[in-house]
Amino acid sequence: MQPPQKIGIIAGSGKLPAIAERELTAMGMSVVTCHLNQDFSIGEAGRIMQYFKTRHIKTLILIGGVARPNWLRVKTDGRGFGIMWRILFRRYGDNRLLSVIRQELEKEGFQVKAIQEFLPALLCPAGVLTNLQPSPADQTAIDKGVREARAHGLADQGQSIVMAANFVVGREDRSGTAALIERMAKLKGDKILVKMVKPQQDRALDLPAIGPDTVDQAHRSGFKGIAVNAGACLLIDRDELVARANKCGLFVVGVT
Repeated sequence: MQPPQKIGIIAGSGKLPAIAERELTAMGMSVVTCHLNQDFSIGEAGRIMQYFKTRHIKTLILIGGVARPNWLRVKTDGRGFGIMWRILFRRYGDNRLLSVIRQELEKEGFQVKAIQEFLPALLCPAGVLTNLQPSPADQTAIDKGVREARAHGLADQGQSIVMAANFVVGREDRSGTAALIERMAKLKGDKILVKMVKPQQDRALDLPAIGPDTVDQAHRSGFKGIAVNAGACLLIDRDELVARANKCGLFVVGVT
């Protein structure tokens, strides 16, 4: 009998890391997880790498939310300090930041894999997932929203925008999608959240994700629906997400 495949998870915030650990373990893999800001600071790159090396882990998955830290205050080690100065000097956007982290890991012999390579069922399928269907007017707004979200992502500013009456009324900034939804709460009209992968994005890192909490927040903020990137957006607790959307009367659709 062959020993189980070993895999490491560098876990950010949210539910996805726990889901990944549970599902990979159920597949018979030996999973070792390092929780950022619990086990180590994001700036302790050397210690994180050593943590996995001493456990003979060569394959890593980076999953979960990672807030951009205050690099002048974050705890660092020697390796992390060098990365920090590269970041501060270049003023990288979020996508480039993640690429730098991947490059450093691969220099040390790690393979960085996408969670969807192991768990493709986490990806949103194409089509409407809910009982409520987008109206023709909604679909027109979604089509425009997809183009606008991709342009916004290409500038490495964020993954999400909000459409209302065929106009862009909100764009994600560094505070994230949840903060964008919250900002839109007082705005009237048929609001639609459109969340797309950045065109230049490394799809092994930081794919868009939504879950039941996203649906609940969108409902509280008066949204009519959510459109996400089919095949490139992770669904957290898909069955519960769809059930809550149906209960709230929201549509959720995967667009190509």
